[in-house]
Amino acid sequence: MLPARFDAFAQAVRRNCHIADARYAREMTMCTYLLEMREFYRWERSLDFGGAPPQAEVGAWISEREALWEGLADQDFGRLPLGACDLDAFAVDAVNR
Repeated sequence: MLPARFDAFAQAVRRNCHIADARYAREMTMCTYLLEMREFYRWERSLDFGGAPPQAEVGAWISEREALWEGLADQDFGRLPLGACDLDAFAVDAVNR
């Protein structure tokens, strides 16, 4: 769990990740895409690797995620609020400092 002061930053990063996924995730082959999405589902829900995630739930989650992406694909990456700074999403050195 992140401290509250990083919540807005984490939300902005998450939104930018969704935008990147919306633009580029579907460029994979179908097999790779589905395998990656299954693992992404597992990661988001902190599931262990010992068993297969529920197929119906993963399918519904993929549909929901793709619907989210539809609304984000044409949007610009957002700036990252960090303390008193408002950083460009690609200002890697500044973000890491």
